[in-house]
Amino acid sequence: MSTLDADQTLNQNKDSAWRYFSCPIANDKITTKCNFCGKVSKRGIFHAKQYLAACSKNVTHCACVPEQVKEEILDYMQKKKHEKEDKNLASKDEYDSFGIGEGDDLEMLSNKK
Repeated sequence: MSTLDADQTLNQNKDSAWRYFSCPIANDKITTKCNFCGKVSKRGIFHAKQYLAACSKNVTHCACVPEQVKEEILDYMQKKKHEKEDKNLASKDEYDSFGIGEGDDLEMLSNKK
């Protein structure tokens, strides 16, 4: 197995979108190549997913991607976004459980003078 193959296998385990992209440069996880149209980008896998899902007005869209893949990538991105929001909410709840509020923070700062 070459370095490139090992690198792709590692990335595929982290993000399912790597099934639709390859790494044209060994050990470079930022550069992606679309398996549908061959476009090379140096903006990473998140940008590449936006390219396939056609979900951002700031990113060009792949004209060759099948509709099923576009929906799969969009669903994956939404799922990850919700997981991140839930994780952030859980962290906020944990912080709040200590009983420290905004007013307490200000009082602690003023007492340090």
